[in-house]
Amino acid sequence: MDYARLWKFHRVSFGPVCVFSADTHVFGTRFSYLHASLGYRFVLGNQWQFFQETSFGPTTETFTYLNQKNQQFTWNYHFKLGVQYALR
Repeated sequence: MDYARLWKFHRVSFGPVCVFSADTHVFGTRFSYLHASLGYRFVLGNQWQFFQETSFGPTTETFTYLNQKNQQFTWNYHFKLGVQYALR
């Protein structure tokens, strides 16, 4: 889930973005990840859009192994390049 507030200047948009995501995997034990980050998004185009997004924030990882609960806190960053089609 993310939220971006973009300001549009002709065919270019730019603004801050806030991202929150959660992942879980089961490989004999269950791994859970929570990510949150803040950054910016740059968009070029109208219907077909090229975008670049960069964000940085904390991640927590939790898993249980041999009846011991483990939790780690790290920092994450994301750098995204892509193409999207805007349904408007």
